Amino acid sequence: MKGTITKCLSAWVTKKYGADLWREVLRDGNAGDQALLVTMAVSDIDDALALRLFVAAGRVLNLSDEAVADGFGEYWTCTYAPTLYRSTMRRFTNARELLLGLDHVHVEVTAMMTNARPPRFDYRWEGESVLIVTYKSARNLLPLYMGLVRGVGKHFNEPLDVRRVGDDLVRIEFLQAPRT
Repeated sequence: MKGTITKCLSAWVTKKYGADLWREVLRDGNAGDQALLVTMAVSDIDDALALRLFVAAGRVLNLSDEAVADGFGEYWTCTYAPTLYRSTMRRFTNARELLLGLDHVHVEVTAMMTNARPPRFDYRWEGESVLIVTYKSARNLLPLYMGLVRGVGKHFNEPLDVRRVGDDLVRIEFLQAPRT
């Protein structure tokens, strides 16, 4: 996994809960000598370590897995990505555009990154307001994706109903007409 994920996790925990709790997450997640590496955006982070840090964040912060995913997802889409990926984020004017463009963004952003293996997405509409997304990744981080989707809704101030409807399927209902 790319270090940009764990760097964002570090920033979210530190900003919202404090540096002491982030250090506790690192200890609980058994980061050891990789503690600095996990805050370097372009580094390659072992998937197991990254997952341990997300789980440790839940334990240390006394949050459910869903609350960690939602907190991370909101921080990523409302704070981290608009700063780090400013030109990419500016392409999108609403939640639909960003979510439908995410597969292409992953291909584009990671084309020059060695070892990048971002999730991929297939999309299918059920009516005008319900999007079924097939999440394709060996990492099985569907709950994290769902938190990111909820964060996209918050970023654009658009209410979304996000539900898991299968092992690799997410149902996203757009509860208002798209803004342009």
